[in-house]
Amino acid sequence: MTESEQTKSDRTVLAGVDESNYYRVKDVAAPDVGNAEYFNHPKLGWCPVLDILTDIETDSVVIAFGDSETGAFAGILKTYYSEYADIITSSEKAAQFIRNYPDAQIEDAESLVEDLPAETPGARNV
Repeated sequence: MTESEQTKSDRTVLAGVDESNYYRVKDVAAPDVGNAEYFNHPKLGWCPVLDILTDIETDSVVIAFGDSETGAFAGILKTYYSEYADIITSSEKAAQFIRNYPDAQIEDAESLVEDLPAETPGARNV
């Protein structure tokens, strides 16, 4: 499948949702935070995702967050596979979520992302 065919396919999958660059996906499994640009930290609010580490042996997920522009590390959140997260992801990744989880709660997040500081999304929360 060519790149343009894949883009067309992604848009078809997202046809039931307003066309946007960003989508909010609610109640995803903690390991899926690795596919997010931002996650809703339980105390800090929306924070950019830098990296994620999943450890199957300890049933844990560690999310590193901070400045997405510079890669500056601000903190980590340790959670578990059984926990759920609220994330914001790109349209391409949102299409993949819909393919994998047809019952996913997904909505347009363009205005939510626009409200985050332009210089470093989520920086005011970190």
